[in-house]
Amino acid sequence: MPPPARIIAYDLETTNIAVGTPHPLYITAYAKDLMHYESRIKDMAHLHRILCDEFLIEAFHGVKFVAWNGNNFDAYFVAAALIRDDRFVLRPYLTKSNALRGLRVSLREDINTKKSKRSWEFLDGIAMLGLVGTPLEKFLANFAPDYRKLKEAIDFDKESFNADDPIHRAYAMRDSVGLWHAMQRAQDILYRTFDQPLAVTMGGACIKIFKAHIPRDIQVLPLRDNLLDIVRTHVMRGGFCYCVKRYHGKVWKYDINQAYAAAMRDAELPAGYTMHTQLCRTLPTDKPYIARIEAWHSSNIVPFYYRGNVNGRLRSLFGVDEISETWLTSIEVKQLMREGWRIRVHECYVFSHSFNMREYVDKLETLRMNAEGGPSGPIGTMIKCVGNHSYGKTVEQVEPLEFLLCAECPEGFAPYYGDEFDPIEHVFFRFVEDQREKDYHQPQLGAFITAHVRMVLRRAALIAPHAWLYADTDCVVFSEDVTARLDIDAKRYGAWKVEEAGTVYKLIAKKVYNQAEGDRQKRSAKGLNVKRLTERDFDDWFEGVPPTQEQIQRQNFLQVMRGAEMYRLQKRRGTAVDSEAAYEE
Repeated sequence: MPPPARIIAYDLETTNIAVGTPHPLYITAYAKDLMHYESRIKDMAHLHRILCDEFLIEAFHGVKFVAWNGNNFDAYFVAAALIRDDRFVLRPYLTKSNALRGLRVSLREDINTKKSKRSWEFLDGIAMLGLVGTPLEKFLANFAPDYRKLKEAIDFDKESFNADDPIHRAYAMRDSVGLWHAMQRAQDILYRTFDQPLAVTMGGACIKIFKAHIPRDIQVLPLRDNLLDIVRTHVMRGGFCYCVKRYHGKVWKYDINQAYAAAMRDAELPAGYTMHTQLCRTLPTDKPYIARIEAWHSSNIVPFYYRGNVNGRLRSLFGVDEISETWLTSIEVKQLMREGWRIRVHECYVFSHSFNMREYVDKLETLRMNAEGGPSGPIGTMIKCVGNHSYGKTVEQVEPLEFLLCAECPEGFAPYYGDEFDPIEHVFFRFVEDQREKDYHQPQLGAFITAHVRMVLRRAALIAPHAWLYADTDCVVFSEDVTARLDIDAKRYGAWKVEEAGTVYKLIAKKVYNQAEGDRQKRSAKGLNVKRLTERDFDDWFEGVPPTQEQIQRQNFLQVMRGAEMYRLQKRRGTAVDSEAAYEE
């Protein structure tokens, strides 16, 4: 059993966020009986000295320095301060889009030692817990109520951080102290419940928990290359999101409780070896499979989401009365058969075994529903996060690239150009020839889990297809009350709960809507700052005129390392809507 992660919380205060790159003004760090540090920052050279003298020391080898929202902010300054020091190499954990997931700092002489203990990590508490969108104030109030954020100490809308003001300094120090206590509480819950410490991301910790709960007699085997490609390109899809039309009137909205955790329990997941068959006259009823099909329906009005080729390009499609050639899971094919679709099967891969995660999800549900503090308390929140992030790593694709940030190009690496003509200074890469998939990289599992949730939503929409207005991942919206026709239970995993009952909304497009009445208005405006939008903006949007905003946008990590300013000004226009007349109730 791995030991708990050694955590030190830290935080940087800077000048206000604006176009350009803010200047670091103050740094704090805290871990009980290990570190209590605060200092003003004169300039980046001074930040470099602080990091070398106080953070990157032998006593802290293996420590995870954690900041809240650190991947979007603090780690950028850490990297910029250290990148020219030839004693260190920095390994950024990057996504495909060059978004940062963490940063490892190692000694240069250990460059080819993958598991050197002489290293330090700078990580993000949000990523470590999977609490995307949770502000620090809310996190501390839940996980460390004795160390709440000193939110009254400074109003950043009216003033900037002042290192000479003792109240401002106390505000900064409290953020690190509170974050350490809250992260320790979160790790304690995870460790006591699942023998699992926190990792770089919640997905990284939870895939180990997921693996430990797969039934002992089940083997989930790697897919052969051609089938692996089919699953990744066609079969694995995300949540179903669709807006039928613009609508202004009363709505009834229903959400699935813990949709993906419930899917792990209810779906028959594929395992074992696969057998390939062509020209299938009959499909198996007792084993999971993936089939290449075409389908037709004369009177269907609920679109089916799939991936197909359009003019030689793979596109996301929504078939109403026809599904062109594509690959689907047995979960989806069986649903289409129940609906009366005519299906032509060209070939399929049948799995030799199936399983579900019933024991695991039953455990999660029981723990959360009986947790001290309730389902939304610290324990309940951590159990919810485990359920939400258990299967995500199964669909991960590891790029055969390794990036390093350092003063000079190391042996075996080459300068990294990205999409530019000139190399990015201090950024180097190499191809990892022996890059291997992890044993948990099994996208067929994620494909069946997500397919199950999409089919639950589909069955709900088909209850009242002419009244169905909207769907998004784990929710459906109708223009009439269908409560009596759904499995309603506000707590049980996989059951539906009523979120809105007769509330007036304006539905405009996917992820664009506005609650038109009530004290606590719920709004969504994908891509725009919803707080800056007025009622008039939504009214105009509803009539077909999307608003435009000037926004301060953060550049991706490698662009900043290239020397670009951290924040730039960008104009963004809201989602375009169709030209049909709005429907008024």
